[in-house]
Amino acid sequence: MTDLPAAVRDLAARLGAQAVPAGSIVTLTQVGRMKRKLGARSWLSFRATQSIRTDRCGFQWTARFGPFGM
Repeated sequence: MTDLPAAVRDLAARLGAQAVPAGSIVTLTQVGRMKRKLGARSWLSFRATQSIRTDRCGFQWTARFGPFGM
């Protein structure tokens, strides 16, 4: 975080960010709703995990749909 401008560094610290060594993979979790196809009436709930490589081009997105993760 030392390479960041002071205002950005201060905001990140107030929001709970911690200075840790950079890794090669970033993992995000997502919760939302998605339609199976364009024009569909119903929405499907999903939970997903996305892993993104920072040292080369690559990502993986894994989702589970429906009330029982089907």
